[in-house]
Amino acid sequence: MSAPKKAKHVDQFTALGELTTLVCDTGDVEAIKRLKPTDATTNPSLIFKAASLPQYLSLVNDAVAYGKALPASHSDSERLAATMDRLAVNFGAEITKIVPGYVSTEVDARLSYDKDETLKRARRIIGMYKELGISKERILIKIASTWEGIKAAEALEQEGVKTNLTLLFSLAQAVAAAEAGATLVSPFVGRILDWWKKETGKTFADAEEDPGVQSVRQIYGYYKKYGYETIVMGASFRNKGEITALAGCDRLTISPGLLDELKDCHDPLPRVLEPENGSSFYDGERIRVDEKSFRLAMNADAMATAKLAEGIRGFAADIEKLEAMIAKMLVPPSDQFSQLAVFTTLVCDTGDVEAIKRLKPTDATTNPSLIFKAASLPQYKPLVDSAIAAGKAVADAGMSLKERLDLILDRLAVNFGAEITKIVPGYVSTEVDARLSFDTDQTLARARRIIGMYKELGISKERILIKIASTWEGIKAAEALEQEGVKTNLTLLFSLAQAVAAAEAGATLVSPFVGRILDWWKKETGKTFADAEEDPGVQSVRQIYGYYKKYGYETIVMGASFRNKGEITALAGCDRLTISPGLLDELKDCHDPLPRVLEASKAAAVYGGPKLHMNEKAFRFAMNADAMATDKLAEGIRGFAADIEKLEAMIAKRLGEH
Repeated sequence: MSAPKKAKHVDQFTALGELTTLVCDTGDVEAIKRLKPTDATTNPSLIFKAASLPQYLSLVNDAVAYGKALPASHSDSERLAATMDRLAVNFGAEITKIVPGYVSTEVDARLSYDKDETLKRARRIIGMYKELGISKERILIKIASTWEGIKAAEALEQEGVKTNLTLLFSLAQAVAAAEAGATLVSPFVGRILDWWKKETGKTFADAEEDPGVQSVRQIYGYYKKYGYETIVMGASFRNKGEITALAGCDRLTISPGLLDELKDCHDPLPRVLEPENGSSFYDGERIRVDEKSFRLAMNADAMATAKLAEGIRGFAADIEKLEAMIAKMLVPPSDQFSQLAVFTTLVCDTGDVEAIKRLKPTDATTNPSLIFKAASLPQYKPLVDSAIAAGKAVADAGMSLKERLDLILDRLAVNFGAEITKIVPGYVSTEVDARLSFDTDQTLARARRIIGMYKELGISKERILIKIASTWEGIKAAEALEQEGVKTNLTLLFSLAQAVAAAEAGATLVSPFVGRILDWWKKETGKTFADAEEDPGVQSVRQIYGYYKKYGYETIVMGASFRNKGEITALAGCDRLTISPGLLDELKDCHDPLPRVLEASKAAAVYGGPKLHMNEKAFRFAMNADAMATDKLAEGIRGFAADIEKLEAMIAKRLGEH
């Protein structure tokens, strides 16, 4: 065995990338964008997890639309299966836009013992990619390493379709896969470790003793010793040590969390595996595997038999969960709440945790007025008490009453937000003190503290939108936060000028206010605007949506502040709509058909103007020229500030200070 070669003294992600092709093991497209691996792998469990996230609703909706459009001759089960394949392809297609290499897409694990059905589904998946203009050369069809799966892979390779044989736990599986001509195998490290830890009671803390690491090294050694071209891609890692113990393996597919750990570590990373030292990891004879010897070898290997069966069961269970979600979407919804949810991510605009539990939206937003209202209710007394206790705990820390009240207000908002994150799967918006709307530095300080408080409670910043008024100073604060990886929601937004500046600042989301715009115009003109098509608030949101889609901004448009159900249905198809519990109930009670109004592909018809650019002078001049936007922004800040002061008075009384 030759002496290990030392990689450059950089972070371990970079060092490992010089020795091994790095693959990201996730369905989270945003994580892949951030990490920039060479390849990416998905599986049913990862797709199920990602499909539940609001940012991927469009991929789910496209798959459902595909399934609905299939001819009536398709049975319900055939339609569902085709929709599931399309969903996996939709995620894969997004990933091909990011990674330069392979993307693995898995065949339904319930077909693991059916060669013919595996082939049928694999060919359909490749056909779907072709329809989207993606070459089969970019795709690895992922199949469980049963005998039937291996034989299906052999047939596909002969047709020019590349395969990834997964759920691989033994040398017998690896040999059969290589002899079948599989492009790649994915031996599972962590799941082998799990079995041996449970079986023996040992911890295997040293990666050099880890049975999963040893299994991959043995397969790598066998392939290199006997000249197989099949790629070895270690998978299913439990810790960073397992990864670094396989440095030099052809490929390693790694979760985003462990890839981040590699980025954060700057310890030297020596190369362990290289083709020339393959024989040092496998010193046995060449093995020939036919069906009988394969089945006998698997029967003799309790670990491989157990983990293969367990893996298929686990993937099958997640497929069934995802199918249950998709099946509901394939059935035409009747009430308008369900119909709207097909086009638009629904957000509940309230501080009432119980209402959110009942309505089950994707996201939720709060603001100072909603928090003040909720904090006055007896059922939320524990959340208020906890925030006040945090303020009392710093009584001797030299803080002024004002500083303590600020801290308690932030903690109270976070307490409500934390409860809401337990209910909704998506974003929760938490607002910075509106009295800081013209102070960039103080807005940043409070936003960072809020994110820190969430972190203390174990809640990732990825779940939180920091809500800031759309002043110039607020937009600049949002720009700085976004550059730090903190997502923002620019609220109290009444004009295209605010929307353009927010998008150019990279805000994650904007909340244009529909009802407050309507209020102003009704008062100004005396008109009722009974028809939603004439509603100036509806027209404002449509204009912003059209502008963003026409010019390729990724900032999410979330219509807010609705006065009636007609305003909501007139914006069906908007990225998100944040709606009060009362209006959400009205949607649930109405069964009229609800057509889609907004679509990204028709953006130019909604906004026909030129692209705009906003610097501070242009922004302030545009706001000055827009009496409605100026009035409503100022009024909104005053209103939120007044409710904050009411809340402060209540808290100060509880603190025993006046």
